[in-house]
Amino acid sequence: MKFKLLTLVFALLIVPFLGNTQIEEQARSMSLGTHNALVLELPENDQKLVSKVWEGYMKSFYDTKSKHNRKTGEWVAEEADIVSLGKGDDVDLFTTIEQRGKNVELTLWVHLQEEDTYVASDRHPDRSVEAEKLLMRFGLEVARETIKIELKSEEKKLSHMGTSMKKLKNAQDRYRKDIEKAQAAIRKAEENILKNEGEQEDMMKQMEVQREVIEMVQKKLRDL
Repeated sequence: MKFKLLTLVFALLIVPFLGNTQIEEQARSMSLGTHNALVLELPENDQKLVSKVWEGYMKSFYDTKSKHNRKTGEWVAEEADIVSLGKGDDVDLFTTIEQRGKNVELTLWVHLQEEDTYVASDRHPDRSVEAEKLLMRFGLEVARETIKIELKSEEKKLSHMGTSMKKLKNAQDRYRKDIEKAQAAIRKAEENILKNEGEQEDMMKQMEVQREVIEMVQKKLRDL
């Protein structure tokens, strides 16, 4: 029950990422001529990310190494043992991944070695369906990776917030210490004021005595 719930939650999360995903069958030009292909459009994506996920997807799901040919711009997986596509025979997968504005377009050609032809829905309906499934599963992997990147970005924001919060707390501690110092200084100043007032009173008394002394000296002077 818990597994089903988690599966449902994840499915709801990836719906926004796959809602506009489309797969079309078209005749497309590639390094070996013009052949039938499946075209997958991935909205709001990045070519580098999709290429990275494709390479990992081929390795993880089909134990197939897809190599990038810089000269042709194609990802090539030769003699791939994908049962659903080859039906017991090896297949060659040719893929291009191109940036189209904000979207990424992935084009897949499936070459059947035994027939020396490319999968097409009119000649290979079952294999064409399996090729579409392969691309839809790949779309899920792209969605997963996109969510992981978004999660990492949000976690990074939280980490920055934590750093900012720590700085704020440190500043608050400094302000508290400043207040404590200021309060201690105020208490000291208040003590000094009281002491000063006492000293002023003593000085006033001394001044009064001194005035009396002056008056006595002045009287002596007058009496001469």
